Amino acid sequence: MSDDSYTVLVVDDDEDVVDLFESWLSDHYTVKTATDGEDALAELEGVDVALLDRRLPTCSGDHVAAEIDRRDGDCMTAIVSGVEPDTDIVHVSCGEYLVKPIDESELLDTVDRLRQRARYDDRLAECANLAAKRGALEASQPQAKLERDPEYVDLCRQITKLRTELDDLTREFDAEDFRAAFETPDFRGGSRIQQVGWLS
Repeated sequence: MSDDSYTVLVVDDDEDVVDLFESWLSDHYTVKTATDGEDALAELEGVDVALLDRRLPTCSGDHVAAEIDRRDGDCMTAIVSGVEPDTDIVHVSCGEYLVKPIDESELLDTVDRLRQRARYDDRLAECANLAAKRGALEASQPQAKLERDPEYVDLCRQITKLRTELDDLTREFDAEDFRAAFETPDFRGGSRIQQVGWLS
């Protein structure tokens, strides 16, 4: 997927790694770079995905990830580090954890997965908000009256469209994404029970 309106921030204290990742990503995305934590924080404006090393001068990648999470819920974060993960990553704000060395396809696939997750999260939040409005209307107005109201009909149409988009997005997820099968919520008040199995 190529989209130069999408911005990826590469942060690593090794300039060779920064240059390599930038060369892999620049044909697909707009790329910003930084070699320490403070510079990374200064470059966050307009960033969609941040790729962070954990060991950085001035402040750690973990700190940068936490600050991204605090400032901007729309920016997705991946740790790309030579440090093997331990249980401490439970407290790190990241959607992916990659251990270097990694290759070009792994890096590009990671950014693409984070993009898909962000799209899914945005659509899910929008759908949930619209569903709450529909629920409030249905609790206070007779159904026959609502079905004649063009605003209500349009609201239902928007929810249906978003649910279709959510279903389409989940079909694009793979085993590396969430490592679990899941289904788009019903949003009609009906319960959906699905057995979830971890994929090997």
